[in-house]
Amino acid sequence: MSRDPFNVSQADSRRRGLGGRGLRWRCLRWAALAAIVPALWACSARKLVAPVGGPSQVIKKRFVQSVNRDLDLLFVVDDSKSMLPLQAKMAARLPDFMNVFKPGGLPNLHVAVISSSLGAGAAGDVPGCRPNTVGNTNGAFQHRGACTMLHAGQTFISSVADPEAPGGRVNNFEGDIADVFTCIASIGDEGCGFEHQFDNTRLALEKAKTPGDPDNGGFLRPEAYLAIVMVTNEDDCSVPVDSMLFDPGVQRLADVSAQPGRFQGVALGGLQSYRCNEFGHLCGGMKPPHNPPTTNTTLSNCVSAEDGVLTKVSDFVSFLKGLKEVPSQVLVAAIAGPVAPYIVGTTSTALVSGGGETQPAVMHSCTQATADPNVPEYADPGIRIKQWLDAFPNSVMDSICANDFAPAMTNIANVIRNALDVQCVEGTILTTDAGAPDCDVTQRTFSTANPAVASETFVPSCAPGRAGTDATHPCWELQPSAACLGGQALQVCYDVGCTIQAKPTSRTDALVACAVMP
Repeated sequence: MSRDPFNVSQADSRRRGLGGRGLRWRCLRWAALAAIVPALWACSARKLVAPVGGPSQVIKKRFVQSVNRDLDLLFVVDDSKSMLPLQAKMAARLPDFMNVFKPGGLPNLHVAVISSSLGAGAAGDVPGCRPNTVGNTNGAFQHRGACTMLHAGQTFISSVADPEAPGGRVNNFEGDIADVFTCIASIGDEGCGFEHQFDNTRLALEKAKTPGDPDNGGFLRPEAYLAIVMVTNEDDCSVPVDSMLFDPGVQRLADVSAQPGRFQGVALGGLQSYRCNEFGHLCGGMKPPHNPPTTNTTLSNCVSAEDGVLTKVSDFVSFLKGLKEVPSQVLVAAIAGPVAPYIVGTTSTALVSGGGETQPAVMHSCTQATADPNVPEYADPGIRIKQWLDAFPNSVMDSICANDFAPAMTNIANVIRNALDVQCVEGTILTTDAGAPDCDVTQRTFSTANPAVASETFVPSCAPGRAGTDATHPCWELQPSAACLGGQALQVCYDVGCTIQAKPTSRTDALVACAVMP
């Protein structure tokens, strides 16, 4: 295992001749943030003050400090049957979502929408999921032709600060951003009934990494925060592209697949969503039953099977975290079905060959009454979606069966906004002999003409109360923050009030290195 140059224990320091309480930072090295940017070197001769016998370490963290923070926002909207009224509820509250960001100025925003439809693996003849239809969107951003507020040729919303532009922003749309967002997010309910939220998101972001991609190119920016919000009433059922899990030739419970490969000779059950439960979940370490129970049966401790029949949740998590140099720049949320209760009951399933069969089905984990009592809104347990969310700090999950999405939309937007506005330094920060936090902060301002070139400036700590005039700024301070999970927030202040409005509109990074207790 290679040694992390920013983790220096006292024992290591003694071996290097740096000494216990007389520990000095002979040379604290800033790691290169990109191959095209030269490494930064910062040296300090201050003593670290640590409890006797207590280990210490030096950590490095990168912070984006800009009044117009960069945010790439991707909404993943389920477009299967039954989602139309839920999409309408979502659309009604998208203005509430956007309004959270407006005080103090919008971030540098990219906003895109994709569906949950990516076909049905290698089973090409599944109704509603066939290639080259809305049942297989191949990761492309969705935007209806009726959304004429979005400029011609544009596939996602862009609103970026520019002090020289009229109104201080460059937009690729006309009108209010909330109205445009509402329009492109209303994608209908004619998509595939085997939802591929995870794999369609992965494919969409892979395409977005390619600048020339005709569908998604230019959306994903390396330095931006990435926020993914899923709105769905069923769990993810992503399968590998060569999977025959959805073999349409298998209809009855006793039928076995004749297709070569993993499922040859396997009884897959009815061609309905329960296949995703039976082959995608484990409850108490066991698969949900293949045959219909005699009475409704409650299962517990349900998790993703993670055996490769469905795309592994862990693989999707690793892919997303790998998109960013700092994984905490990935923010995730979902408005979905609660994971409990998880009840297996029965349903009467129509067969293509005629007639029907009683088959197992997972009961809805929540319902919401509507104006039509015969057509309630509902959701099934979002087991894999919840497991995905749990892999990220500060994730948000709200029930899609809520009467009104305003609280959920506002909550999700606030979590994203807080992540943009608050930069956390976690751990117990050590102090210098003078009692100040033992941190070094360097600011880099990137050239607009050549983004690979940056000027570097040492930033001093702020005097108590940010005393002095604005001419003595920028300076930095650490403040306790509830958003930092027990840590403190770093603020680089550009005026006495440390206001967001005073921060530079150019791309500006701050690098901080602090001595902390592990």
